[in-house]
Amino acid sequence: MRKNISIEQRARNLKIAMIVFIVVSVMAAASIIALHTRAGNFYRTSAEFYEAADNYLAQLRLSDGHLSYKVSKTYKQLLDVYARLDPLLKQEVEIEPPHFDNNQDLDLLLLKVENYIPGVRSNMSNFIRYFYFRVVLMLVIFFTAGIVLLIVVFLMSSAISKYNKEVNDGLGNIEKLLRFEKVEVVPSKETNIIEIKWLYNNLQKLSKEIIFNRSPKEKGLNGSLDELLHEMRSHILERMSCDRIALAFLSSTGKIVAETAETTYDKCYLNPGFSEYLKSTSLGNVVETFEPRMIQDLDSYHKDREISLSSELLLKEGIRASITLPIIFSNKCLGFVFVSSKNPGAYTETMVKYANRIVGVYKSNLYFEYLIQQVVSETSSAFVDLMQEKDNETAAHISRMSLYSYIIANSYHKNIKHLHPGFMREILLFSPLHDIGKVGIPDNILLKEGILTKAEKKKMEEHVMIGQRVIEKMNSSLLNIIPVPLMNTAVDIIAGHHEKFNGKGYPLGLKGESIPLAGRIVSVADVFDALTSKRPYKDAWTVDVALNVMENEMKDSFDPEVFEAFKMCIPEILEVYEEQKEI
Repeated sequence: MRKNISIEQRARNLKIAMIVFIVVSVMAAASIIALHTRAGNFYRTSAEFYEAADNYLAQLRLSDGHLSYKVSKTYKQLLDVYARLDPLLKQEVEIEPPHFDNNQDLDLLLLKVENYIPGVRSNMSNFIRYFYFRVVLMLVIFFTAGIVLLIVVFLMSSAISKYNKEVNDGLGNIEKLLRFEKVEVVPSKETNIIEIKWLYNNLQKLSKEIIFNRSPKEKGLNGSLDELLHEMRSHILERMSCDRIALAFLSSTGKIVAETAETTYDKCYLNPGFSEYLKSTSLGNVVETFEPRMIQDLDSYHKDREISLSSELLLKEGIRASITLPIIFSNKCLGFVFVSSKNPGAYTETMVKYANRIVGVYKSNLYFEYLIQQVVSETSSAFVDLMQEKDNETAAHISRMSLYSYIIANSYHKNIKHLHPGFMREILLFSPLHDIGKVGIPDNILLKEGILTKAEKKKMEEHVMIGQRVIEKMNSSLLNIIPVPLMNTAVDIIAGHHEKFNGKGYPLGLKGESIPLAGRIVSVADVFDALTSKRPYKDAWTVDVALNVMENEMKDSFDPEVFEAFKMCIPEILEVYEEQKEI
């Protein structure tokens, strides 16, 4: 594993290496000069020593057994040269003084001197080789240090070159980011230079932050709060757990209305459309202060305060920790994003700040998507009001039927096949439009008390095509503003709610799954409410009778899977029936 080294440390290491090289070079050069000088002096002194020794030996031979003045003089000269020999060599040289007074003693001394001279010459030669060996050693050290320095300089030069290139590349990307140009996420660079890693790590963060901040604006509006919520959750999951993320808006009546949610589990109790007065919750402080709220344990939080119905539903789902993030626009709290976890103590203040920042980035998109949805919703409500002015069906029927449709869709989602949350919300929003085409039916037929004639019935059936044309025209007009069809589900509901699964319905006699799923769902809800409600031409049937007829006499008219989902949610259907039934 390579150690990370800063460019400053590399430069410091190079400086140290150069200093060491210079010191070693100077010392090696000084040693070489000193050794060379010492060897030269020694060589000259040794030559003098050889000459003095030869003179001394010659005088001994001429002395004729008597110690003469010349012998003493040459011996003294030899001692003088000996004194100038290298101290190391002097330890190996032994010069015996001349002591003789007869030829026998002289011959003995001559023999010693003659045997000694070759040994001295050998020692001197070895000593000179020793000197030059040290010179060569110093040269090797000098050149080795030079090679090491060259390698260090090369590596440092390469590192600096790479450093400069990466820095220039990084600065170029920063300039692009500052000009708001598209910059791909910078790939991780294989390097052990700390500054480059720091540059690229921070450039990655900067690029990611700018792309993240810019992505909602570039995405624009698409008419889907569910997709926005999904994107937000994907960002939140990068830093924290999120078993549930939900969106709710404040209505003009002071209610908090659940808009949409995305969960990791299927059993949900707090569903889109749920509403509760703000004063019945503990969110008043969030609205006033605009500050996020973190609850680490919902059980403990509600021990000392009254629990709201929404909190009860969340606890029932298993939620234990939550972050509430206000959606602030024009200095007003318009709604909330709820980030929740099943684990108590799942969140920290740092996580709250991160989640709040994500909401800040997406709030404009959230708000305008919501406005678009509200415009569509209010327009739909206006159509329903218009229809109710003419039709004898009550507002209670519209409310019940839409709730029935949503409950069936939710049961289908949980028990049969997964449905997109946005689709289920559209079922709730657009199912009241199922009979919008009745505004085009003459009053004498629409308001007739009693059984319609065959011709009148055929005319009445035209309400499907009339309603479909109206909503399709509206959908087409909206496409000129937002490149997403906002009312496709409404068209499917209107066109399909009188079709039958066995192909005997109207207006097109569609069969099986060729009937849009939205139409198949609303068909079951519409028939159930029609059977259990009073009409000018009939009394309300009991729930048991209605269910028996639907099960045995009309079963082929319904999608088997949708009808199965309907039977699975009868308890929830009956709750709505009891609350809103007409007396």
